[in-house]
Amino acid sequence: MITWRIAIALCTLLAVLPSEALAGACCMSSSVYGVGRLKDWENAAGGSSLSWLHTTGAWDQAGRYAGLGATQSDDMRAQVWAMARFHARGTAWVRAPLQLGFRSAAGTSGELRSQALSAGDMDLGARWAFVEVGEEAGQTAIASSLGLTVPSGRTTAESRDPLGADVAGRGGFALTLSTALERTWMPWFVRGTVAGSLPLPFEREDTGVWQRFGPSVTISGTAGRELWSGTVLSATLQGTWEGSLVSGATAVPDSRALLINGLLAMSHQIGGEWTLQLAASAAPPVAGWGVNRPLVVSTVLGVRYGYVP
Repeated sequence: MITWRIAIALCTLLAVLPSEALAGACCMSSSVYGVGRLKDWENAAGGSSLSWLHTTGAWDQAGRYAGLGATQSDDMRAQVWAMARFHARGTAWVRAPLQLGFRSAAGTSGELRSQALSAGDMDLGARWAFVEVGEEAGQTAIASSLGLTVPSGRTTAESRDPLGADVAGRGGFALTLSTALERTWMPWFVRGTVAGSLPLPFEREDTGVWQRFGPSVTISGTAGRELWSGTVLSATLQGTWEGSLVSGATAVPDSRALLINGLLAMSHQIGGEWTLQLAASAAPPVAGWGVNRPLVVSTVLGVRYGYVP
């Protein structure tokens, strides 16, 4: 309910914001976090990031939260990405992660520890801007993206590690369609995004049974501000709802999932075409903010390079 109210408020705000023509509006939110989008004068961009992900606990099927106790679950994830313009309004992108997992648990003969290096699921896609940010005064920018997740990471069923340190993927391809609305009035910007994901069926390696994760919907709202020239700070609240897991032809009872979390991000242009990115995300460890989901606290350090011909 919280995220739905924020989404409605954000859409209302987008409709009533003032319509001044603003210099610099095109680039303020382009590289604040992750892959982002190309700036008007760029033909391509690429970057990498290093993340630390610490799992503190999980929400059960009733939305109750419990910590991990003596169990430890941490991951260090390195990621590289690239995007290129194929049309004045269209860009294509690809992203590939590599993950080092650390796990520990109490055993009958003492503490068990393991670590493993694994490739994660790869993502690729394309973005089309119907109205680009800063293109015309008085208009809300709108863009849609179509993405594909490639199951290149090892799943739980394929794990060879007793504590699952080598698990870095969900299994199965997934299609994602998203639409984002953005409005800028210097030094602020706001953006609302709605994304739907449709996982495709896949055969489990251990049982031979076909299964499919439930379709999901993610709604997010972002507000950001340019603190000074080249430095942007933003805050995001998002909620993801996922349908029931289907095993064979049967929906698994109580397998629906929910996660509401927040993200704080900052970017700083460090010279020419280079941008430094910092981010952190988390959710409060209380009941109701998740269902059938782990609580992962993450910090990210990234760098972006924009290519100008």
